[in-house]
Amino acid sequence: MADQEEREEFFFDGGDGASNLAANEDPHDDAANQARVPGVNSLGGNGSQARTPPSWGIPPLQGSRGHVPSHVSLATGATSVVANSGYFGNARRTLAEIHARRVICPKTARGAPGSRDYTRHQEAATKALPHIFASAKHFHAKNADGEASNKYANLQSEYAGNLAKIKNFKRHMDEWDMSSPFVIPAIIDHFALSITDRWGDRKTTGVHLLKNWGQLTLQRCRAWQRDSNDYASADDLTSMEWARALMMNSCDALLVERIDEKFEELDLFEQGGVTYIKIALDEMFTISNTVVTTLQGFFAAFSKNGIAKVPNEDVRVATEQIIAVAERLAEVSSLPTEVTAQILEGFTKCSVLTFKETFKHLLVAERLRQLRTLSTLHDSSRLGGIKKLCKEANDMFNALNVSNEWNIPHSHMVEACFNCGDPNHGVPQCPKPKDQARIDRNKAEFSKTGGGRGGNRGGRSNGGRGGGQGRGRGDGNKTYNRGKWKGDEKATSALSTLGGVENGIGKFKGQWRLTCKVCGWNKTHTSGYHTRWAADPNNF
Repeated sequence: MADQEEREEFFFDGGDGASNLAANEDPHDDAANQARVPGVNSLGGNGSQARTPPSWGIPPLQGSRGHVPSHVSLATGATSVVANSGYFGNARRTLAEIHARRVICPKTARGAPGSRDYTRHQEAATKALPHIFASAKHFHAKNADGEASNKYANLQSEYAGNLAKIKNFKRHMDEWDMSSPFVIPAIIDHFALSITDRWGDRKTTGVHLLKNWGQLTLQRCRAWQRDSNDYASADDLTSMEWARALMMNSCDALLVERIDEKFEELDLFEQGGVTYIKIALDEMFTISNTVVTTLQGFFAAFSKNGIAKVPNEDVRVATEQIIAVAERLAEVSSLPTEVTAQILEGFTKCSVLTFKETFKHLLVAERLRQLRTLSTLHDSSRLGGIKKLCKEANDMFNALNVSNEWNIPHSHMVEACFNCGDPNHGVPQCPKPKDQARIDRNKAEFSKTGGGRGGNRGGRSNGGRGGGQGRGRGDGNKTYNRGKWKGDEKATSALSTLGGVENGIGKFKGQWRLTCKVCGWNKTHTSGYHTRWAADPNNF
């Protein structure tokens, strides 16, 4: 009976002139059904007599002939705005309620430990971030080829790169409701017997570890971790454990070793997520006189090299590093007085003429301001000016890209790995599986555009450096045949007995050996590493 009534309801409710399907009409007649569209009946009438196709118990399609959106009026078929009384509620949401909507999984909804939900949430919450924290070059041991597998070239780049990633780390912790235990209050009385008398109010004296770690000493964090291990709720302890795992998974292996060395020196009841992250942040961002001097050198280097030395002249990457370093120097009141001029001068060293000329004018204006102004700006005011300047640079960078005016000459492009495209390493150091077809294709494209060895851009010729600007062999138009190498006769004689050598490796008297043009067959190095081997043969 209900199905029969449903088949007979072909119209929107409320139409006084609505009529049922004629008795002589076939309900399966598609042509007749398609003719009855909203707003026009089978006789050509309009208005309330409009007919719609029957649903026959099947949910209607979305769109103009299916479910009607809430902002569309059924009576007129036109878009209408809901009145304020129907849009707004009566109660105002609290800040906690607004924040709760950003949380993917509240800490109270993680599930029972060991359950499927708990395991799934734990894996998602502790998964390594896309861009991990890394160490500077001097912390990395050399690989089998005698090369340093570095992530950052120096302390400045390590500091700036890691600082830019802290925001993503904190955002991830907020999304998985892990941040609460990391708001650490002030210690009121070290010797108080009651836990409530020992610590101050978290709302008034609390400091967030991931925002202002420089204001928190390791001793204060150890005391908070000890009391948290004794008295905190199970949910907060889980948050600490997950946060520690997240930090560990998001650091490279050598940085984890540096953190673990200090973490394992703590007493067992002082070990946890708070102390682990505090040690990690100190390892990456401790401000000392040496670090201050080094970070100030970051701006001097940017002033000298400019945007042209940034991979693909990406202004966005450069400004992120500039703001990250400036914020840390401003915290200890160590921003150089000439930092604004240094940044502007770096922006002028760009291959895009429009961008370059714009910041040349701003640089002149800044120098005039410094000549006319006797008093220096406070670090907080100078930091605000730096952020505004970086925003303007990003806006211009975006506008020029949208209008296809950000055209970088090939000679300014940075060489990248032919295997994966990462500009921080070459094919020999690439950690990803080698795809020889892709490598050959990228090499051919790179040579074709004049970006590397070969092509027609010229380079070293018989008489020295050729007339071209590239590093390719020859002068661009002439064929250059390099003469045979004449080295040590003993080494040459030994190498001549080789049936076939590839990449400096071959078989000599039935055993695999390396070849060096100076030393001949050996077990330690090839020709490219002879100088390093000669400098320290015992430790190579």
